[in-house]
Amino acid sequence: MKALRDPREPAAFSLVVLIGFVVAKFIAVAVHEVMGHGVFTDALGGVFYGVYISPGSGFTLLFLPATTPPIASVLVDLAGITVDLLLGVAVFVAYPRVRSFVGRLFALLLLQSLFVYSLAYLALGTIESTGGDSYQAVQDLGAPFLTYAFLAVGILWALGSAYVISRELVVLTSADARFARQLTYLGLFWFVPLASGYVPAIAFGPGSAILYFLLFAAVGAIAFAAGWLLAPRIPDAGASPKARALGRVIPLAVAFAVVLPIWLGGFGLSDSAAHGILVREAPLEAEGTLSDSQVINVEVDLAADGNVTLEFRMRGVPPATSPLEDAVWNSFNDRADFPSWIAQSRCYARWMFNVTAWDARSASIDANGTIWSGAATVGQPRVVRMGVSNPVDEANLTTVSVNGTRAFLTIAPIDSLRYYPTAPCGLGFFDEMNLTWASSRFRLSSLQTQGGAPASPLIGGNFVRFRNPGPAEDAPTKYRLVLEVF
Repeated sequence: MKALRDPREPAAFSLVVLIGFVVAKFIAVAVHEVMGHGVFTDALGGVFYGVYISPGSGFTLLFLPATTPPIASVLVDLAGITVDLLLGVAVFVAYPRVRSFVGRLFALLLLQSLFVYSLAYLALGTIESTGGDSYQAVQDLGAPFLTYAFLAVGILWALGSAYVISRELVVLTSADARFARQLTYLGLFWFVPLASGYVPAIAFGPGSAILYFLLFAAVGAIAFAAGWLLAPRIPDAGASPKARALGRVIPLAVAFAVVLPIWLGGFGLSDSAAHGILVREAPLEAEGTLSDSQVINVEVDLAADGNVTLEFRMRGVPPATSPLEDAVWNSFNDRADFPSWIAQSRCYARWMFNVTAWDARSASIDANGTIWSGAATVGQPRVVRMGVSNPVDEANLTTVSVNGTRAFLTIAPIDSLRYYPTAPCGLGFFDEMNLTWASSRFRLSSLQTQGGAPASPLIGGNFVRFRNPGPAEDAPTKYRLVLEVF
């Protein structure tokens, strides 16, 4: 039973390391996300509205206005790592004043999380697939050379801090013990945390967690190897492990008992299961940042008097993410950033017909409607109806020709996302194009498309519907509809 009562014995030591690491890493991630990204976002004029925290990983939901200078965005990107390192310096300075064995062990676990994990993240976060803080900073600055600087600095300083921590650990646990026992403590200290830190993230989270797991395992292995070579030369500093006061494990156990339900119940086991905390409602302007792609259905309506109205039905594709991010997404089911949607629709309209001035006749949410794409059907579309600002421009939207006694009207809308190589409105394609007309005045004569794969439209008495499942190069760049006037 002594092996379980005495934290200096390997079995109890492993348990204390496991408990202490969960608490230390949870603190480090909380500081990183809240005091770093969150506080800096609010201080620089943005909005911090949600957070997920666990001992394995965390993320912050935030919004920075488009007018935010790049340097301010970089400050937000690197704020989490910065505050962790600053807190690590404070813990390192205070470390000599900690007298008990358990207290010093917990301080070393804090240093492991604040220094080694943060610096490893600085290095691996430069890889595009991880989307880490340092990668975002490089993108915001437009300085790709910083990738190698972050990678080198992160790895070298992670190894350096790992060595210092390992040295203090041997002094604390086994400076006067056999070499094999010293290595046992080093191995337990560096590898037991992996079980609580990254195994859940690897099992349930994104692939980038595997990279962090491997890098930290490598850092731990190198620290272990360094201990193998250097531990015999480490002198005892101050009291020996047997002479040092043990300290109480109870406060650490209580902290663990508080952190565990907050982590599992309040935030969720991993990123993909995160339900986290919504600090406040996401600002309307954040709607456009929630999705990487959009569904766009277009209707070009020709009235009996020849006037043309454009209707754009749009919404982002719901991201396949966590319950927390789903909650943010669903908060926009009955509200929308209409200025952004109107500006987007105006761009589409301008380049569809090469008419500059358009007005938004209406903007609303179709609460019960859906829009189509090849990959998904999305609900609650944003519906923006556009018309020309100057009635004189109506004549520029259609062409009328006469063949004997018969008159024909041609309308030829362009896919604004496909036709122009300069991508004035962005890249992509219209998922659905509907051409409708007043059947009391017009009758379909012919239909053509330009570019893309051969189209198979659905044709009705007063409409033609094109559906483009993708890829983009298969979608038509231009539609040409000829109607007979009667």
